[in-house]
Amino acid sequence: MQAFRLTAKNFRCFPDERPLVLDIDRGFTAFIGPNNAGKSSALRLFYELRHVWAHLADDGSLANVLGAGLHGFGSGNLQDQEEVFTNWNDRDLDLSLEVGPPLAGTPYFKRISLTFSRNGGWNGICKVFDGKNRHLNEARPTKIKQNEGIYKFEGGSYDGRRISGLMRSLASGLYVGAFRNAINQGAGDYYDLRVGTGLVALWNQWKAGASRITRDKVESLTETIREMFGYRSLEINANANDQSLIVVVNRRSYMLNELGSGLAQFIIVLANVAIRSPTFLFIDEPELNLHPALQQRFLRQLSAYATEGVLFATHSLGLARVTSSSIYSFRKEADRTEVHRFEGTPHFSELMGELSFASHREIGYDKVLLVEGITDAPVFREFLRMRNADHKVMVLPLGGDQLARGDVDRELEELKRLTTNLFAIVDSERPDADAPASSRRLGFGAACKRASIPVLLTEKRATENYLSERAIKKVFGASQRALGPFESRDDVKPSWRKDENWRIAAAMTWEELAQTDIGRFLVQELG
Repeated sequence: MQAFRLTAKNFRCFPDERPLVLDIDRGFTAFIGPNNAGKSSALRLFYELRHVWAHLADDGSLANVLGAGLHGFGSGNLQDQEEVFTNWNDRDLDLSLEVGPPLAGTPYFKRISLTFSRNGGWNGICKVFDGKNRHLNEARPTKIKQNEGIYKFEGGSYDGRRISGLMRSLASGLYVGAFRNAINQGAGDYYDLRVGTGLVALWNQWKAGASRITRDKVESLTETIREMFGYRSLEINANANDQSLIVVVNRRSYMLNELGSGLAQFIIVLANVAIRSPTFLFIDEPELNLHPALQQRFLRQLSAYATEGVLFATHSLGLARVTSSSIYSFRKEADRTEVHRFEGTPHFSELMGELSFASHREIGYDKVLLVEGITDAPVFREFLRMRNADHKVMVLPLGGDQLARGDVDRELEELKRLTTNLFAIVDSERPDADAPASSRRLGFGAACKRASIPVLLTEKRATENYLSERAIKKVFGASQRALGPFESRDDVKPSWRKDENWRIAAAMTWEELAQTDIGRFLVQELG
C-alpha cells in the first residue's frame, strides 16, 4: 500500500475554489458530517471514476494515453456523463493523484493529472509530472519497458510503477452504497454488491464448489457472523430453487428477507467483501441498521478482507474517532461544501457528548479505557476481545501529546462527571529499563492519580513492543522480527506501519499477553 493524495476540482459539490483534497493511507479513513454535506459524493468518486483508474492501470495503456493528447476514457459506471460536473461553474473537471517515490530513489512519476471537458464525451487529457513537478508529456515517451514499468523519454527514464500500481488498487476497490435495508430482494447488483439471486448463486458456488479454499472461506465467514451476533449455531444455505438464502439461527430457519435488516446487511455485505477481497472498500454509512455495539466490529471485520484500506462516510463521530487514523469533516458553508482534517475537541466532556456515551452505556458499555493514540485504540480492542470484553469497554484515544500530559486535571474531572468507570494505559516511552517514563507521560500518570483513575505507564517503551514474534511472523512472514522491549520500529528493517499494529494484535493469543504488565493490568481492571 502506498499513501497518496487525491485532489478533485469541479467534481459534483467541489468547485475549483473549494476542491476536495484527501490524503489516503492504509487503515481507516472516515468522512464525518451532516446530511447533504458532500460525504457520499466524495466516496462515490472512487466508484464513478473506476473506468479511469482501470484505463491507466496498465503500463501500455498509460503510455498510449500520455502520447495521445485528448483521449477517450468511456463512460464506465456513469449513467449521465454530465452529472459529475459541478453546477457551481462551467469549468473543466480536474483530477490529480500524487504518490511518493519508489524505494530505489530513481526518477519517477510523482503526480498524474486528468482534465475532462464538459460535453466532451468523457474525453480527457492526461499529464504526468516528475518529483520536481516538471511536466513530462512534452518530451513524449520514446520507449517503454513493458514488464518493468520504466518509461523512456527523450530527456531520461522514469519509473511509473507507483502510479500504475495505485491505479490498479483503485480499480480493484469495492463500493457499498447506503440504503442496504432494501437489497435482499430481486436480482442483479446494487452498485458493487451482488444481491438477490446473484448473491445466492455466488454463495452457493463458493460453499458447494470444488475449491477447498472457497468452502473454508464461507465456513469461516459464517462462524464470524455467528460469534458476532452471539448465536449458539448458524448455517447459511441456498434454498432448493436458488432464489434466496436460508439462514438457520439456533436451529430455526428463516428466509433472508425475513431477517432483521442488521443481520441481513451483515450477510450480504460481508459475503460480497469476503468473497471478492478488494483492495479498497468504500462504504457509505456502515452504522446503518446496526446496534452501536456491532458497528465497530462490523468495520473491523470488513477491514480484514480489504487488503489496502477502508474509506467510509458516517454520521457517527464516535465511530469515526474510535476506528480511524484519518478523519475528514464535511460541512456546508454558504451553500458550499468545505472539507477539512478533523481536529480533536479540546475537552473530554465535549468529546464524550459527541460520542453519546450514555447511549453506549445503555447497550452494554460500562467502562472507558483511555489509550494514547488513534492507532493504539484498535490494538487494545483486540486485547479486550481476548478477554471477551470488547463489547463492554469503550476505547478512546487521547490524541498523543494533545491530552496524554500532566495539565489535564480539568478534562479528567469533566470526564468523571459522565462516568466513574475509567482506566488508562499509555506508552511510557522509556528508552531503557532503568529510565523513567517521559516527562509528559509521568505528568499524565500523576493527573490520573489525583483524579483517582487507575493508570498504567507501560514497562516497555510502547504498545508495539508487546506484539509477539509469532504473531508478527504470521502477519508479515518469516523475514519480520519483533521489537525488543525498548526498540522503535525505526530500529527494525524491514519494519511495518504503526497503523498495522492491530493486525498483529488480532493474531496474538491471551497467553502471549497475560504475563506482561498490560495483561495483568487488564485482568485487574476487568475483574
